[in-house]
Amino acid sequence: MRKWALGFIALAVPCLWASAEEFENPHTISAGFVQPAVLLKGPGWTVSPQVEMHKFHCRYTVTSAYGTFHPHCNAEFYETLRDIEAIAVLRKIAGSKVFAHSFGEAAKVPVQAVGKVVEHPVDSLAALPVNVFHMAQQTGSRFKEQFSGTPQSKYEDSVPLEVLGFSDAKRELAAELGVDPYTSNQALQKELNKLAFAAYGGQMSISSLLAMIPEVAFTVGVAGLNLSPEMENRITDNSVTDLRILDRRDLTALGVPKASSDRFFHASIYSPARASLLVDALKRMAGVEGLTGYVDLAATAKKQVDAIFYEKSAQMLAVYHQTVRPFRKLVYIFDVPAGITQDGRLVAFLEYDYVWWTPDAQHIAATLRDYPLPGGAKAPCEIWVSGQFSPLARQKLIAMGCTPFPHAVQELARIMR
Repeated sequence: MRKWALGFIALAVPCLWASAEEFENPHTISAGFVQPAVLLKGPGWTVSPQVEMHKFHCRYTVTSAYGTFHPHCNAEFYETLRDIEAIAVLRKIAGSKVFAHSFGEAAKVPVQAVGKVVEHPVDSLAALPVNVFHMAQQTGSRFKEQFSGTPQSKYEDSVPLEVLGFSDAKRELAAELGVDPYTSNQALQKELNKLAFAAYGGQMSISSLLAMIPEVAFTVGVAGLNLSPEMENRITDNSVTDLRILDRRDLTALGVPKASSDRFFHASIYSPARASLLVDALKRMAGVEGLTGYVDLAATAKKQVDAIFYEKSAQMLAVYHQTVRPFRKLVYIFDVPAGITQDGRLVAFLEYDYVWWTPDAQHIAATLRDYPLPGGAKAPCEIWVSGQFSPLARQKLIAMGCTPFPHAVQELARIMR
């Protein structure tokens, strides 16, 4: 059974007492203030006791037997812990005798063929067997993207590896482990590639590899806004080319112009899975005014923390729209996505780890509070964040007339149940 889930770890987080200062400006805080003890140390990994603050995001240092990682927000931190435990499982499988035999068989011939294709993709593909070349024709649009200069995200396999079926095996392995097959974690990619290569060219089938994965592989439990079975299958069963085709069709059906879609898919900071999840969230808000604006805003992402922000914020908006109050319009205030509900509320959803009371926070809150509805009326304002508010920030927001909602993912997940 696949165990793919995206979301936040549903564990209580202790609050940090605010100082008496009017504004807060922390540079570092204790990791124990923002994460429970169970997430600060595990089998083969430890978290640095100090966390750097960058605006409203936490930057961690995670040291493991497989390298040192620097996730730049809570969501990326949780993904990193999941990746580390997945690496441990993959290495255990790779150490088995049956895997060693299969990998040795795979290395006898396919490694040369794959090597040639990677080095000389056009000439080598012409010399491939007919059935393999037919697969290449099916992914012709992907070749056009690569050779016409359309940006390819750094998370994807090369075109030849997709054509040869290598990437199919890797996506299945990643889905079973509950990790992103297009992860930027190079240590995890290396282990996924090793097992996928054995399944692609050796005597070990992908089903036999999947059977070696323990039913309960992880000590870091993940809960929250899980993938629907449809989205899990969509990401697992489709090549990057086909996934992009489906995503483009969905955006077109939502009324998003081609120029906006092009800008979004040219933002190579999004992994194919993350881009598809963002599109799916917008799809679940079909009929809401302003969806094109969200695509345009998401296309401005330059760093992975930005891509995570827009993906997760879209997911929270979509769940609220479907389970709490439907939106009639999305608006964007200082790059903050918010929705106006059909009953006249302004609801902002922010993928923030810890909201301190800073001049920026005050300015954003005041602008959200004063946002005019048609006719000049002021909307009741709700501010939902995936993380938490400092006590001072919570106090100031309430005094300003904004209602703060911390731990938005856990709360929305509770409502969904």
